[in-house]
Amino acid sequence: MKLTAGRLLAWFIVVTFVTFAAQPLLAQRGEVLQRTARELPAPVQTYRSVHDRLAPKEAIQHLVKGIEHTQRQQHSEAEASFREALNVYPDFDTAHAALGESLIAQERWDDAQHVAAHALDKAPTHPSLLRLMAAIQQHFKHYEESLKLLRRSLSVEPRNEPALSMLARAEYRTGDCPNAIVHARHAHEATLHLNPIVHLVSAACFESAAHLEDAKVEYEIFLREAPDDLAAEVIRRRIREIAAGN
Repeated sequence: MKLTAGRLLAWFIVVTFVTFAAQPLLAQRGEVLQRTARELPAPVQTYRSVHDRLAPKEAIQHLVKGIEHTQRQQHSEAEASFREALNVYPDFDTAHAALGESLIAQERWDDAQHVAAHALDKAPTHPSLLRLMAAIQQHFKHYEESLKLLRRSLSVEPRNEPALSMLARAEYRTGDCPNAIVHARHAHEATLHLNPIVHLVSAACFESAAHLEDAKVEYEIFLREAPDDLAAEVIRRRIREIAAGN
């Protein structure tokens, strides 16, 4: 079978999407690091659980320190800081989510799943924990379960970009391209749009329906948002092929 640009892109989406999806969860927390110690650096500031609101200052300080480590790609140090936060305050839902994400960054998926499952037992509606478990389920190719978790998360935070991005990817993998395109567009339009991979999801859906010009538009948007991405050259080649009528 000839390895075309389209097949390379499909492989790229399957292999890398979950890793990209996890990054915005932590990046969004970095946007609020300078806020007061009592205001949690959560992915979207519209949701804080009862447990989070009761977090003591010392636990929050450890959480913020862990996020700073994460921004420097110091994931083992971040893990240690998040565990310190939980030693101080074991019911700190956002720290559980951050710990799980740091474990994902270290490719420790089984450990992350254990953290997520334990935390969701205590906080079954926390959107950050639901997104964490959804990312883990996608890694293990349990896409239907991931869809359920993401819908629950989006019922609390309907415009959360990482959740919309992961939802689009899960819909693509389960053959629901119409909804994958819709949710990819919603992710693109989110206030904090950090995940350009959604444009590859839309492009793959358009390609599967032979809507090549629409796919070309999505590839071009991806390149504007991530011109130095590892897949950029493959995507440029595919754009040239479409322009040539292939």
